[in-house]
Amino acid sequence: MRRSREQKRSIRNGLLFVSPWIVGFLVFIAYPVCSSVYYSFTDYNGLNEGSWVGLANYKELFTEDPLYMTAVGNTLYYVLFSLLIGQTAALALALLLNRGLREIALYRVLYYIPSVLPGVAVTFLWIFLMDAQYGMVNGVIAALGGEGPGWMIDPQWAKLSLVLLAVWTGGQGTIIYLSGLGNIPKVLYESAEIDGASPWRRLTGITLPLISPQILLSVILGTIGGFKVFTSGFISGGSLGNPQNSTLFYSTYIYHQAFKLFHMGYASAMAWILAIATLLAVLVTFRLSRKKVHYMQDGGIA
Repeated sequence: MRRSREQKRSIRNGLLFVSPWIVGFLVFIAYPVCSSVYYSFTDYNGLNEGSWVGLANYKELFTEDPLYMTAVGNTLYYVLFSLLIGQTAALALALLLNRGLREIALYRVLYYIPSVLPGVAVTFLWIFLMDAQYGMVNGVIAALGGEGPGWMIDPQWAKLSLVLLAVWTGGQGTIIYLSGLGNIPKVLYESAEIDGASPWRRLTGITLPLISPQILLSVILGTIGGFKVFTSGFISGGSLGNPQNSTLFYSTYIYHQAFKLFHMGYASAMAWILAIATLLAVLVTFRLSRKKVHYMQDGGIA
């Protein structure tokens, strides 16, 4: 089917308008991504052409680099506990903020502020709050008669401190849950209350099923964010995750290999394993939630 002159002109104009984005995508995203696949099979330092080494980088990751498994373990710890604690806290706070309290808009803004501030500034503030000697957190614990741990300087507490930082900056999850809670028809709660349903039964039988799409979205975003955590670990512990590599996360170790040691090929291999692992985690989440996520439709719940 031949296109008319007007159709050809419309296609040409459309391509001209989107050409800056297309060029930017090809130069700054598509080319680096494709190049990283090649460089992951080479001994490349960012300056030379890189010599082909095949699967040597991937073999070294799993058999010869002890810090790699440390980074994997720390990252999985962060993903698991930031999801468990973070999603629970976000949901609980959303349930509180969804109540008809006075100045509710102010409370929502105050809680959301940490999640929109620059990550570097928030991390420095968190380090100050969690300081073992002069921090406000240990000050409150001492006032209650206890003795606070060395949050950021103790290897046993450093990872948990960064998990709590993720919870503190988890305003995005609360906002997502609030959007779902606001769409639940009030008549469902009224009917359940008339039938004598307890608050726990109303939560598990009405609230959670009807906000399951928001729970799924928040969990996926939290999973992706947990796998690529970088700023808090790098600011608090450097590229090797001090103290004693306890905050050495996967992304910070990629940075260390690429920009400290200039092992660009090795870092490219690490990056692709991270991308594949993140994709698999998201796919598994979708698979497990297939029969547990319910969507509101005009005729009811689907």
